[in-house]
Amino acid sequence: MASWNKFYLEKRKLRDYLGSTFAHCELFEEILKEKSGNILDIGVGTGITSIFLSHLGYNITAIDNNEKILNSAKDLCNNLHGKVNYRLCNAFNLDKIFKAGDFNVICSQGFFEHFNNEQICDLLNQQLKIAKTIFISVPSKYYIKKDFGNERLMGIKDWRKILAPFTLNIDFIKYYGFYLPPRKSLYSFIVNPAFIFKFILGTVLKERSQILIKLKSGLK
Repeated sequence: MASWNKFYLEKRKLRDYLGSTFAHCELFEEILKEKSGNILDIGVGTGITSIFLSHLGYNITAIDNNEKILNSAKDLCNNLHGKVNYRLCNAFNLDKIFKAGDFNVICSQGFFEHFNNEQICDLLNQQLKIAKTIFISVPSKYYIKKDFGNERLMGIKDWRKILAPFTLNIDFIKYYGFYLPPRKSLYSFIVNPAFIFKFILGTVLKERSQILIKLKSGLK
């Protein structure tokens, strides 16, 4: 049965690395504006986000609560000559592991959509205690489909409601990106009219497939 854990443990090649970094280039452009030295990547996933940031010259710490996923990300990092500090830990205990100001930026890509509203607020409270700037990237409701069924695909209005307790921290919430179908699902993408309609409506004519949220903590 397909699952996110299985997906993250798949072997990645250079084409996967280049495709993913291109798809999320607007996220990286915003991070570059911060001129940050120390970055925490939460929920390491494939490892591509943290590896690319290390290639840009940042000091990167990447965390996950799954040791197998961390080891898979380490292997890819070694293959692509990245430099990332990997740590096995729980994102709900950040203030017990790190200190205020340890990081200029915390980023996560494809992480927050897997939690309920209360958990999202808890996670953000933890992150705002230890970093100056938070970047959250999640798939939007215009993303073509739920990849494995447990992610929440929502719009900007939904995220504003969830993040209402953090209104003063929010710098911006905007759509970005596009949907890049995996090669394995390309056939179903082509022959499924619903996929085609959603791709044209969401990605081309209206909003785009990802949402980028930036928050500021007020830490000096």
